[in-house]
Amino acid sequence: MKLIYTAVPILLGLCTAAVAEDAKPLVANGEAWSYYASQGTPQGKWTTGEDAAGWKSGTTPIGYGDPGLGTVFSGEKEASMLYPVAYFRKTVQLSKAQRDKDFKMTLRCDDGCIAFVNGTEIGRARLEDGPLKPYSAENPMAGEINEFIVPKALLKERNIFAVEVHQSSRESSDMRFEAYITR
Repeated sequence: MKLIYTAVPILLGLCTAAVAEDAKPLVANGEAWSYYASQGTPQGKWTTGEDAAGWKSGTTPIGYGDPGLGTVFSGEKEASMLYPVAYFRKTVQLSKAQRDKDFKMTLRCDDGCIAFVNGTEIGRARLEDGPLKPYSAENPMAGEINEFIVPKALLKERNIFAVEVHQSSRESSDMRFEAYITR
């Protein structure tokens, strides 16, 4: 009887370790991302990592008007007027072995967002297809989680994960971006 009792925790420990290793994020929430929160759009091909002029860095979650942010945009009282759209990106190096499977990009963005990998759009949440204007997010959903598949065919040794977050209106009281990338 004692043998069964001690074997179960060991077996569960092995299973837990195997699951935890597979679920270990490539990019965890709370890591630093580059961001561009200003009037207008960033210069150059921002989704491929070119031209870092005017970009800042901060830990996620990033935004304004929400509790628990790691980085807060300045000018918070007028932030929805100042930042109808904000841009985020992170460079991630991957070995050949890491590029053998798809990844999942999980985002929490308030109000709407578009996700890119190496300049290719992989998904949208609460934004219509086609070109967008400021304040184009539909039905703001605070705290909604969005998941997008990152196809292994898009992955390279050096990867740019990029996200464009849109407000729904000038009256929006907050903006939030947070992300993690897992298998």
